[in-house]
Amino acid sequence: MRLLLLCLLASLTTACVSTDLDFDLVLANEAKKVRAVKIGMTIEQVERVMGTEQLELSDRRHVYYTARPAKTDRFKAKDGQVVDIYYYRTSASGRTNSSRSLAAFSDDETTAVFFIGGKVDAIMSGGAAKSVIEVRVR
Repeated sequence: MRLLLLCLLASLTTACVSTDLDFDLVLANEAKKVRAVKIGMTIEQVERVMGTEQLELSDRRHVYYTARPAKTDRFKAKDGQVVDIYYYRTSASGRTNSSRSLAAFSDDETTAVFFIGGKVDAIMSGGAAKSVIEVRVR
């Protein structure tokens, strides 16, 4: 009886660890893929590298699906060129174990890929992307 209880407890503990590990592995894989994105690539080339299917993130209790890219922005720069920005989730620095943390994320947890004229012009992580946007808009 004790052996059965011990085995059950061990399997539950392992399952919990593996789901957290899966979450971290998914984001680590996204970070690895975004490093393959190069200046001058087209939007279509970036989408082939990163993928366009939903990204599945899970913790111990919840599964959350997010778009890939996680969000996008589009605006006209001061010179009239259209700027597209694709934000990819590449880390989860401030997460806690709740479905809210899977669904919500900050700019610091993304890598922004900037397209000007349909080609990659810049790739930035975290808060640095905000500065680039402000400079290009002004």
